[in-house]
Amino acid sequence: MRLFGNVIRHADHIPLDGVEVKAWDATERKEIGKGISTDKGAWEMEIEKAGTYLFEFKKDGFHVNALHALIPNNAEVSFDPVVLKPMVGIINLAAVKDGPAHLWEDIVLDDRERPVIEVHVQAFMPDQDILVAEAITGVDGRFRMLLKPGHYDILYYKFGWNQNMGAQAKVTVSEDGTVNLEQEEVPSSAVAQSQSHVQG
Repeated sequence: MRLFGNVIRHADHIPLDGVEVKAWDATERKEIGKGISTDKGAWEMEIEKAGTYLFEFKKDGFHVNALHALIPNNAEVSFDPVVLKPMVGIINLAAVKDGPAHLWEDIVLDDRERPVIEVHVQAFMPDQDILVAEAITGVDGRFRMLLKPGHYDILYYKFGWNQNMGAQAKVTVSEDGTVNLEQEEVPSSAVAQSQSHVQG
């Protein structure tokens, strides 16, 4: 079956090139197809059999977009359009100190050490209800977030979890971009393992 579509940027709808598109068997977590968008934002791929699959759209500097789709037999399926949001990272500039932002990368695993998709990761100013940055995990359980030097409270949550199932942590970003994550409370449904590294 032929799958195709276009990828655009959020807000201005400009076509995005170089977007990596992957199709996964959601049960076996096995990659079954992939493609990459052209300078017109167009992409396509071929898959061998019908089924319900997870599709991931990824490009550096943008949040991952992941969606489930049922692909019928002998069909051409269009995904027009898929929207990617720029990874602005810093949401509340007034709440954080001056200086360059650093890229924090990490992974969220469950209690069986399997990647957890679509976990929302939010950074808050300590002891304040001020959201500074947020990200969402992709198929590989990874997320990326831009943070300026400082101390942050981190909340991990996923739609469908009850209020007591969110993991909490504290993160310190130093002036040189080093990230130190201290896990505080981790439920059995969401284990956030620190494999952080940063890029200035």
